[in-house]
Amino acid sequence: MFSRITIKVKLLICFLLVSLIPLVIVTQIAVSKANTAIETQVASKFAAVQQAKADHIRDIFRKLETSMKVIMKDPYLQSSMATFIDAFEQNGNTIENSVWETMVGFKAPPIKTMAGEQGFGDLLLISKAGNIVYSVARGKDLGMNVNDTQLEKTRLAKAFGRVLSGGDTTLVFADFEAYAPSGGAQAAFMVARIIDTYDEVIGAVAVRISADLFNRVVQQRSGMGDTGESFLVGETAGGPRLRSDRVVTPKALGTSETGAFINAALEGRSGTTILSDTGGSSSFVRYDPMNIPGLNWALITTARTDEVFSAIRSLRNTILTIIAVVAVGVVCFALGLTSIIFKPIQQTVAMLRDIAEGEGDLTRRMVVKRRDEMGEMAEWFNIFMDRVHEIIRAIAENATELNQLAAGLSSISGTMADSVVKISQGAGQVDVASEDMSGSMQQLATSSEETAANVNIVAAATEEMAATAGEIATNTERAREITDQAVENARDASARVDRLGNAAGDISKVIQVITEISDQTNLLALNATIEAARAGDAGKGFAVVAGEIKSLAAQTADATRQIKTLISGIQTATGESVAQIREILRVISGVNDIVVTIASSVEEQSVTSKEIAGNIAIVSQKSQEMNGSMADGASSAEMVSKEISRLTSSVQDISGSSVDVKQNSKQLSGLSDTLYQMVRRFKI
Repeated sequence: MFSRITIKVKLLICFLLVSLIPLVIVTQIAVSKANTAIETQVASKFAAVQQAKADHIRDIFRKLETSMKVIMKDPYLQSSMATFIDAFEQNGNTIENSVWETMVGFKAPPIKTMAGEQGFGDLLLISKAGNIVYSVARGKDLGMNVNDTQLEKTRLAKAFGRVLSGGDTTLVFADFEAYAPSGGAQAAFMVARIIDTYDEVIGAVAVRISADLFNRVVQQRSGMGDTGESFLVGETAGGPRLRSDRVVTPKALGTSETGAFINAALEGRSGTTILSDTGGSSSFVRYDPMNIPGLNWALITTARTDEVFSAIRSLRNTILTIIAVVAVGVVCFALGLTSIIFKPIQQTVAMLRDIAEGEGDLTRRMVVKRRDEMGEMAEWFNIFMDRVHEIIRAIAENATELNQLAAGLSSISGTMADSVVKISQGAGQVDVASEDMSGSMQQLATSSEETAANVNIVAAATEEMAATAGEIATNTERAREITDQAVENARDASARVDRLGNAAGDISKVIQVITEISDQTNLLALNATIEAARAGDAGKGFAVVAGEIKSLAAQTADATRQIKTLISGIQTATGESVAQIREILRVISGVNDIVVTIASSVEEQSVTSKEIAGNIAIVSQKSQEMNGSMADGASSAEMVSKEISRLTSSVQDISGSSVDVKQNSKQLSGLSDTLYQMVRRFKI
């Protein structure tokens, strides 16, 4: 799949990967570190908020303790409490008596002022017997006994019991809980023992702690955004409950609060966590124990994570925007750069496609305007095309010359075939004449025998012999002319066959040149294939051209080998024809000599026949000699006939060889035409 993608797209992908991957990695690292830093900052901020509020709350408790220590030692409060106890207990253990009212009206104003200045919600004076003999707020608990059924299980009653059983400086904090005399509202008390001037325990003072003291501290939300808030939780028998009111998530003091982080804080651990709710949102939580002696409270600070980490989201969005802008810039830059880089490559591919699929224009060249690797590649490509151009042009010229030589060879073979036909016809005529002469010689021999047997008919025989001698003279003259013509034709054929052999040798030289060109073309194609392989995908076009040239070189080599084989056959046939024609020439020359001899013999017989009429006596004596001469003539005529037959056979062989030469010349012409047509595919 990847191999089908163009180099331009691959380079563009590489640009994007090389540029964007580091950017994404750096962005990831930056966002991660920023996230960690912001989380650390948020945790530190929340821890600082927690620490400040915890310190403030502890200061509240220290102020309460200090105030309680002052109050429990205050002489006016001690005397007032003793007065209130006496008025309450000595008048029926009830506040419904005038003495108590009078004492309260007289003693209460400074106590109210003191409670108001300290910010107490109420101040209770409890006798040693547990009776609440005074209340600044004059609530429903005034006149009750902390040990009775309604109050005996309250934390106030438990704190009162601990105070009476403790040392002089014992202070006890009664944690928030639902307080029945206040209609079930949450109430907390700090209880201290009161001792009179005689160091006798006369009772205890209990101040009710208002939740506003803690709400004013924990509900401070400066710098905490829209969703940040703090709240106090404390451990109770029914599970953790609020010790302060919540504002962002409205919940009142005393409401149950659960969570692993609350339990961890109540167990004395500090930390941060992310809390997800059922609505799909989440909150960042910081929890710390309060570490107040005798009190198991924890301070919790929460805020929505989307608000807390909005800086991270803003940073991430900013970085993503930067990445997008950079990516667009990189894409534009990569597109421009790849277009600049691949423009010459595309031009090269277009030119190679035109050479491979179009008209094969080898005159085109790349324009070199660069000095980089692409420019160097263009220069070497132009050099390669120059060499290919020269090779194809040389092959075209040699193909034209080869075509002309093949046409000449075909013409020579046709001429030789015509000459061989003429020689064959002349040899046939000589053969007929020699047969006639042989018959005549046999008849002459018969006549001479009859002459020797019957001298009486010598005159008639002599006349017949003269006529026969005249015919023989005529035939021998015709045979001599035919043999002369045969000798002349044989010499002409020998000369033409020699020229044919020379032409075949010249063609062999041309074939050698074509073979060398084919070898150079094949070597050049091999070098081009190697260079294309080195260039990788960019050299695929070169590989196509190199393959075409290599195929052309292979076809040229095959054609030259076939031509060379045909030329070798022509040269062999030509050599054989030359040898046979020379043999024919020798035979015809022998026949010519024999015919001349026969002509001389016939001439002598003609003279002898004329002399017979004058000297009949000598006829008998010379008849035997003539008989032998006639036998020799018959033998010579038979020899001439045999030599003519051999000449005819040789001429037929030459005729067959000439046909082969003609066919080979036609094949050579066809191969040269094929080579020429192949070369014409290229524009040179």
